[in-house]
Amino acid sequence: MIFCIYSMRLLAVITLLIFFSGVYPVKEISAQSKVNKSNVYYKFLSIAAGKCEITDFSKKKSEFDNDEIGYPAFRSDCFALDFQADLIGGRYDQYLNFSFLNSGSVRFSEGLTDNRNVDENASSFTHFSLSYCLVRKFKDKVGISYYAGVAGKAVYEKRGIEYFSIGEMRTRDLYMMLGGILSIESPEFYKTCIKLTMNNYFAVPGLNCTMYDITGYGKDYHQKLVRTDLKAGIVYEIFDNKWIRLDVLREEYRSLSISENVSVPRKDSNRIYYYVSYRQPLKF
Repeated sequence: MIFCIYSMRLLAVITLLIFFSGVYPVKEISAQSKVNKSNVYYKFLSIAAGKCEITDFSKKKSEFDNDEIGYPAFRSDCFALDFQADLIGGRYDQYLNFSFLNSGSVRFSEGLTDNRNVDENASSFTHFSLSYCLVRKFKDKVGISYYAGVAGKAVYEKRGIEYFSIGEMRTRDLYMMLGGILSIESPEFYKTCIKLTMNNYFAVPGLNCTMYDITGYGKDYHQKLVRTDLKAGIVYEIFDNKWIRLDVLREEYRSLSISENVSVPRKDSNRIYYYVSYRQPLKF
């Protein structure tokens, strides 16, 4: 949790400095790709598919102090699908992204014991998100590119955990997130480059809600939520203006709220994505 808070503050400061000013000897670049030699806008479409490994946690206050304790609530291997439209050119780049995750089963843990109470094959997890990013671009003397920007994201998630004894537990999360983006891209070498990205988001107060339902009981509540993303990718130009990319992405969701009751799930989650994507110019 402390790592998430401090990394979020550090990224916010660095992003604002680069986004609004620029740092010497870094020079701002505008529309310098192969297909974009002038201040003309070009559109690109990326399609990505892969796998996501999710580990969700439950949390509650310790009975002896004010600390929090937790254990994996469930794990799941999800199918991941991602679409992104890019508008490149001018002073800023713009990205519109849609992401989808789905799993028809989960592996459940009850702490130190094996699962005895959950029908794993009847349980499920689904995620939808839509995000928009505005990014400013810079380049130094050796050809390393820097990208700093701001982003907004709308997220909807649904979990269904089927208990043998009491029926289905359902949680539905709906929230808006705002954040900063900072990435570095290496110079191209043999049509290949490497890109590293770090993102941080926080859930906007009043615009996030978790709806929790179980047989005979229901509750809605808000969470103080932060998210940290670390992404590494390698990009290869297979044909002229057509690229294939391999990515590994780690997402960490951390709730700064502590529940008195472990049966009310908090949004603590680790997610690792393995993506293969294809990108080409979009013409219409």
